[in-house]
Amino acid sequence: MTGFTVIQWAKEEDRAIEEGFKSGMTSGQIGKLLGRPASTIRNRMVKLRKNGWQSPAGRADSAITPEVEELIMKMSDAGISYRVIADRIGRAHSTVSNRITQIRQRRKQAESGMAAGKRELVRCLGGCGKMFQSENRCTNRICNRCKQRHQEYSGGMAENFSIRL
Repeated sequence: MTGFTVIQWAKEEDRAIEEGFKSGMTSGQIGKLLGRPASTIRNRMVKLRKNGWQSPAGRADSAITPEVEELIMKMSDAGISYRVIADRIGRAHSTVSNRITQIRQRRKQAESGMAAGKRELVRCLGGCGKMFQSENRCTNRICNRCKQRHQEYSGGMAENFSIRL
């Protein structure tokens, strides 16, 4: 015997899900209406889509708008869990988690770009000729590997090892 129960759906419930979704209700609101968990409603909507049901054109179920991103971050910064945020905006908790991670990475990149300067891809002039990330392409055109190699060959005198262009 398996550890799960197969959930039976009536056609009236499917119609209620479709109508609720078209009217802008979240999966949590539809779930309360039908007496089922929001996750069950979301799973059923996935199955309905696989069977040919199309979500309405005006519904932004695939794109998260900047306004929704801002709302997600405000709730996250306030300490609200991903699952609660997901239920409030009608998304899966993994979608919320992934989006918060993406937003934080973008913010971190923007902050580090302003503080440390934009890093550019340049070709090493120290001998290897490989491409590397340089914070200042005018003063740093030698990769760390070539600097270390030069330091080993010169007996540790690598303080001023750079090329001015």
